Amino acid sequence: MRDILPATRRQVLLGGTAAAVTGALAGCAGQGGDQFSESDALLTHERWGRGETALTYRTSSFYTPIAAESDQPAAAPALKRQHEAWAEAHPEYRIEVEYPAFGQWKDDLVLDASQGDPPDGSTVDSSWVADFYEYLQPLNDYVDNVDDFFPFVREATVRNGDLLAAWKYTGCRCLYYRQDLIDQYGDGDPPRTWEEVLGLGQDIADGEGITPFMFRSEPFDNLPYFWGQGGELVDDEGAPVLDENGNREAMVNVLSFIEELVDTGV
Repeated sequence: MRDILPATRRQVLLGGTAAAVTGALAGCAGQGGDQFSESDALLTHERWGRGETALTYRTSSFYTPIAAESDQPAAAPALKRQHEAWAEAHPEYRIEVEYPAFGQWKDDLVLDASQGDPPDGSTVDSSWVADFYEYLQPLNDYVDNVDDFFPFVREATVRNGDLLAAWKYTGCRCLYYRQDLIDQYGDGDPPRTWEEVLGLGQDIADGEGITPFMFRSEPFDNLPYFWGQGGELVDDEGAPVLDENGNREAMVNVLSFIEELVDTGV
């Protein structure tokens, strides 16, 4: 997090799951109430920080920094370091955390925002962002180089030059790789074609005795291979077009590539 906003009645930060965002609704920071000392934990599942000024935030247990409460406990240590760094840098604040049920989350957030009583911040699904445009506060002063964001992120979160939400968990599919292995078995550049993945992968498998290319074989992971060939499943009206314009061939190419990955052990 960047420097916290002034503790006055204002529009606040919102954030998202799925392809995720953090942006801003109208809440009111609280003063007083519970008091915490150095002997209290800096972070708990329901509270981040120990300051006198309380902010409220709604999120998923997917993002809690407490491993025992987390839906992704392997990520909790990294989240804990980030949250501790923020709390130590802003000792006057604490965040009171709520974990709403997903089925009611959006409806409750819309209702609270429309009545002028939202939380100070919330994690939201990326598809919800447009429903909160009128309540969101610009984040331009807290984020550098907005133009570095993926185009689809800017399309969803920027309005009239204002960044209204900060994407924190993206559905974009990227190739992560170990540069040391790329340097050792390739020319220093990551593979850019399926053929290069297979060739370089085989060399790494033979030389290192490891599985060189890991991915989840699920539709949302495999469809980018299809779309990357210009493939389309439906037209602009939503009608299926798999049998048209080379779409079936593109899908067969994807399935053949996956089959070759399995057959070669890459």
